[in-house]
Amino acid sequence: SQLSPGYTSVFNVSTCLPQGILSAAWVRASQPLAIVADQIGPNLLMTYNGIAAEPCYTAGGGCLDDGGGSQVAYGPLTYREQQGWDTRIYVQNLSGTVAAKVKVYFLDHGGGIITTMVDWVCPRGAGVFYLPLVNNLPGQYVGAIRVESQTWITPGENPVGAVPIAAVAELIQYSNAARATPLQAVAYNLLRQEDGYIWQTGAGSGGLASGTGVVAIPSFLQRGNSLGLQTELAIQNLVPKPGFTDFALFVYDQNGLLDFVCEKLNEKQVEYIDLSQWGWINPGFKGS
Repeated sequence: SQLSPGYTSVFNVSTCLPQGILSAAWVRASQPLAIVADQIGPNLLMTYNGIAAEPCYTAGGGCLDDGGGSQVAYGPLTYREQQGWDTRIYVQNLSGTVAAKVKVYFLDHGGGIITTMVDWVCPRGAGVFYLPLVNNLPGQYVGAIRVESQTWITPGENPVGAVPIAAVAELIQYSNAARATPLQAVAYNLLRQEDGYIWQTGAGSGGLASGTGVVAIPSFLQRGNSLGLQTELAIQNLVPKPGFTDFALFVYDQNGLLDFVCEKLNEKQVEYIDLSQWGWINPGFKGS
């Protein structure tokens, strides 16, 4: 199809695929595009961004990695059988010529590795890691995840470098253990290492050369507001080196800075903040 400058087009996947198919998509265009994917189901809508990929024409099937993919991706929040919530992790191979060897690390909230999985993803294809089907993970598990694309070799052939990947997490809450009726859901793009932390040694002199210095949270809601919503945060320290990272959480209302809280996280640790437990923020608060 053709798109005029600035124009938006909607493509319904159900018009070309039969029901029950779990697949990936590849969009090729003559000009740059912004792509948003909506997963629509009964009582839920999950939205995430399409990731720009680079055609891989270099020797050995490798990519220059100039697109939006990465060799490592981070997910700070995953659920397994937690109050009805479960998680799927989709990993797409952004190479159109060679397979990707993908290793997934399942971490607890302290950053400890619970278990790992290794799987192959075909060129331009996607692999699915469904947490309820992963052995050695405890029930009612809340943790983080790290996905790595790894170098692989075939005897007698040249090594294949780690190809760029993109990953998406889908968090779905079901009404019962049979998982027949979804109640609510959310999806997010896993953070690529170029935007977070270059695994494992960082970049440059460390500090802000290895990540983002400020993260904006435009919606910060305390229980009792007219929307009936409250905020929960998952904040992860991506640095694996022994030590800790200091950070400050600044809370704003419509008039400006309200207050701030200073915290620290050990290496690979995740902090889960339930705003309903913060008594110093009044019920009904809406800010950032």
